[in-house]
Amino acid sequence: MRTLAVATLLVLTTFAAQAADTYYVSVSGNDLNPGTEALPFRTITKAVNLVNEPDDRVYVKAGTYNERVLVYEKHGSLATPIRIQGWGADVPIIDGTGVTGNGLVEINKSSHVNFDQFEVQNAPNAGIFLYNANNIKVRYNKVHGSRTAGINASTSSSSPRGTTHTILIQGNRVWDNVRQNVSGTASEWQQGLSAFRANNVQIIGNSVYENYGEGIDYIMSSNGLIADNRIRDNFSINLYLDNAGDTVVERNFIHSYGYTQFYRGGDPAGGIGLATETYYEGGVAALNPLNNLKIVNNIILRASNGIAYGNWESDGGMHNTVIANNTVYSSKYYNLYIQNGRNGSNVHDTTRVENNIFVQDLSTKYYASAPTVGITYAYNAWYGGNSSSRIIGGGDVNANPNFAQLGGWDDFDYKLTTGSPCINTGTSQSGFNGDFFSASVIRSSWDIGADEL
Repeated sequence: MRTLAVATLLVLTTFAAQAADTYYVSVSGNDLNPGTEALPFRTITKAVNLVNEPDDRVYVKAGTYNERVLVYEKHGSLATPIRIQGWGADVPIIDGTGVTGNGLVEINKSSHVNFDQFEVQNAPNAGIFLYNANNIKVRYNKVHGSRTAGINASTSSSSPRGTTHTILIQGNRVWDNVRQNVSGTASEWQQGLSAFRANNVQIIGNSVYENYGEGIDYIMSSNGLIADNRIRDNFSINLYLDNAGDTVVERNFIHSYGYTQFYRGGDPAGGIGLATETYYEGGVAALNPLNNLKIVNNIILRASNGIAYGNWESDGGMHNTVIANNTVYSSKYYNLYIQNGRNGSNVHDTTRVENNIFVQDLSTKYYASAPTVGITYAYNAWYGGNSSSRIIGGGDVNANPNFAQLGGWDDFDYKLTTGSPCINTGTSQSGFNGDFFSASVIRSSWDIGADEL
């Protein structure tokens, strides 16, 4: 009996392993075909409608597919997600010309789905839209020409905040989106890449640039990671934390080449912005305070303001926040700009600004405008700007940091060189390590700035 039971289990296990379905799609195919590699379907929609089991796969061959792809109520598993991806090295194009709908690619009420290696263009609204979904990976896609957002992960207003959760958005190129604002006036505040009312969203290694809306936003969302992205020349703000909690922003390269078509009011985009704007849930104003944030190891060049907190709308302040080991160069206005409450009230607490390098390219430019109540400043390096605008703290360095190439356009230009006064002169930080160039770098003696020489 034991031998029979084992044999039966082996048969059932073999059957389960073979149960997953794989479908192929080609522009030379036909939806009346069986969807095999030899006889593929013609549309991605046909294949996606058939998958709904762990490890089901859709492989799409090169070509242009003029259709909206809706992934609705599809569920893989943690170990064996449903996979929708380009075949081999192919990067198939999903084109939204003449198509209607919310997201050109929409993953709705689904879980454990991977969407990889597509070019998504000319969306009538959002390019890739994740909605009330969880455990989704969106990787290595090119998204451009969308009317509204490029990639957006959102929870519906009628669902509890965080219904959309555990999302990885990695290695995507996102540009020329939010084209509804191409005239230069913002009719809606959309983004190249964003999370809204979503939790545990990891935005890693993306290139987000030349969008007619904001770059990367994390709004009414918690437990996020925004790391290793290259962000430039977006409208108004390049990276925005709005009602974001328990979130890490690290190793991002943020800058402006000066493309004026993306300027707001004659100014390039801000570098990293923070605020607590007012949103409504069930008709009631809802907040998610800026709490337990780490903004570390970023390089920010030529922004309007490098790192800035704004007190508009709900005016909630920063709490338990660390702004440390960043390098900020040549902001148009301030390298560091932090407002207090609109009525002069002190709204910040237990926040630290430490180990940062603030360099201006003209002696007339200002370093900082920021309150000192509730915020500790220490071990920052100041060079090149108006000396009266420094915020003095213990351990400060007021000298040339000796970058590899001061004023350069590449991140490597802002590495420290031998003899820099910023070497070994920072203070230790808890809760993070590494530097801009590598997460594995051990900061034992703590240099000031984003580079640990």
